[in-house]
Amino acid sequence: MYQSVVRLLLVFTVLVLSVTASMRAMAMSTYARQTGLPCTACHFQNYPALNQLGRMFKANGYALSVAPAGSEGVVLSLKDSVNAGVVTKIRYQQSNGNGPAKTNDGEFQFPYELLLHIGARISNNIGAARFARLAEDRSAVSAQQYVGTATKAQGIAAVASNSGYFANFSKWSPRTTGDASDSLTATYVRLGSLDTGFGIQSWSGSAMDPTLMQLVDTDAWAVDAQAQGAFRDMPLGLYLTYAESAATPVGSMKQNLFNANPQDRKATALLAQLGVVPAKIRLLLSYRHGENGKTINANDNAWMIGGTYSLGSNMQLQINHTEYSGSAYRGNPPNGSRMTTLMFYSAF
Repeated sequence: MYQSVVRLLLVFTVLVLSVTASMRAMAMSTYARQTGLPCTACHFQNYPALNQLGRMFKANGYALSVAPAGSEGVVLSLKDSVNAGVVTKIRYQQSNGNGPAKTNDGEFQFPYELLLHIGARISNNIGAARFARLAEDRSAVSAQQYVGTATKAQGIAAVASNSGYFANFSKWSPRTTGDASDSLTATYVRLGSLDTGFGIQSWSGSAMDPTLMQLVDTDAWAVDAQAQGAFRDMPLGLYLTYAESAATPVGSMKQNLFNANPQDRKATALLAQLGVVPAKIRLLLSYRHGENGKTINANDNAWMIGGTYSLGSNMQLQINHTEYSGSAYRGNPPNGSRMTTLMFYSAF
């Protein structure tokens, strides 16, 4: 326990020194450069939660619908300068298991994620996309993540939207560039309301899995909702998700890509974020009730508490601590029953 605390303190010191070195380069991210607006114009509290303007920006293909002066009749309206940004994450994770997981001894992950983001406005409704998450322990705060739908994917989407609603129809395959897999045969559908923050998702069909090199089903569905407002003048965001991925029957020749277990995999997750110091310090609290799809020891629950601290423009420190419980953690699981994550995020 003493060694774990020392490691965490050492890593925190490294992160603070990194931040101090980066403070001189307080620059806007790609979208802020693209639109000329501060990041807070589109985000509710912090990435990736969006406010009304941010939802409109996303619905328009990550481009503002108003064309720049003098661009009438111009099909391709790239600016003279191409916007670019770098997104990095540095993490330290500590779990309490006694198995082969590297985090059981404490693991410094640098870089955990590194993205060079290049983009500019192409036309009135065409832009680029980048996804982030409110908390690092993704399976503890998102039902969709828990049931296995967050796979790699390559595909094409048709999207229709107006100021209040949107619809997404996609054909996709679980592959990335270079994978030797089949055509875009799986189907994804998402419908939702922008302002009330309610939506449904459906995965169906089948596709060639480039890892298994066999045809797999893509069978899952989810609903989600959010509410953003204030509690005693402090920004408050509430996020609710429910998801299920279908079982793979015993003896089946074709498994579900999202769930190879003989029972349905399902989860309900609730995440709350309170800005105790608006635009600076936020507290995170979440609970997830899950069933992992196994015939025994199927109950899998998680409590997560954490917070974020904004050091400056597009720089954030985040800490998450998760306690796992339920029959899935009987005995002495190799990965343990708790995880602490300290993360430094920057985008400039």
